[in-house]
Amino acid sequence: MQRAPGNPIGLFMGACLIGARRDFDGAAVQLRALAQATHDPTWQAATAGMLSELSLVRGKLAEAEVQLRRAMALNEQRDVPAAYFQAAIGLATIDLYYRHAPDAARRTADEALRRHPLAAIPAEDRPYVGLAWFYAEAGRPDRAKQLMAEYDAAVPEAVRRGQPFRHGAAAAVAFAEGRVQDAIRDNRAWYEEDSCAVCGLFLLARAYDRAGERDSAVAVYERAVTTPGLLRALEESPTLGPTYKRLGELYEERGDTARARDYYNRFVDLWKDADAELQPIVRDVRQRLVRLGAQNRQD
Repeated sequence: MQRAPGNPIGLFMGACLIGARRDFDGAAVQLRALAQATHDPTWQAATAGMLSELSLVRGKLAEAEVQLRRAMALNEQRDVPAAYFQAAIGLATIDLYYRHAPDAARRTADEALRRHPLAAIPAEDRPYVGLAWFYAEAGRPDRAKQLMAEYDAAVPEAVRRGQPFRHGAAAAVAFAEGRVQDAIRDNRAWYEEDSCAVCGLFLLARAYDRAGERDSAVAVYERAVTTPGLLRALEESPTLGPTYKRLGELYEERGDTARARDYYNRFVDLWKDADAELQPIVRDVRQRLVRLGAQNRQD
């Protein structure tokens, strides 16, 4: 980077390194420098995608949506429908996870499919797995299973074996259908096959949580927030805040007020500038901290 300070690869990797340390503001500064240094649509799309993740992790939904729509437009310009769908699914997931609005989320995915029918995309580039995962998470496991059947028929087995996220889609279907042990198995398979640092861990912990296996849930949530990785800022952007909050709740249930306060404080610090629609969650956690502080004084 010192020899070529404006090199896009150096700037992007620098942003990844800064984000991996959870300096999200610093990573965003680096990415904005990249956006100014190049007008290449590929780098512009990559920058928009990562800026959306850095906004999302801090609860800044409106900013994340602006960047995701920009990434969608740029990927359409580049004629890369797979990347377009990745951004569209990200946009839909904001409504699904943060606003608890599955109907709105499904409309976003449905519109993306109307705009870019899968039949018009080469089979190996079709985003079957991501869409199947999304529809299962959005309460349509039937649609997800239909997409996975098409995936099995259209995509060669050798290609499918190289896509660990297929296990994530299967896990989402199982979770939606109440087959929690199958979801645990498939999320474990996703994590074990994938090369990323934390992929699948939040959803694996969520499945343990649903199964009532609290010790396993805590262990996996902890692994999700402590495992290092170059691209961790991208991998954990939708889940870091919820993981901090859930760990606080689980430790509070155990009576471990020190750890509960630690994770609640991490959550508040992360989301302190979140959008107004998320501030009721932040206020609730602040109130939990006040209550735990009062309990400590009484003890």
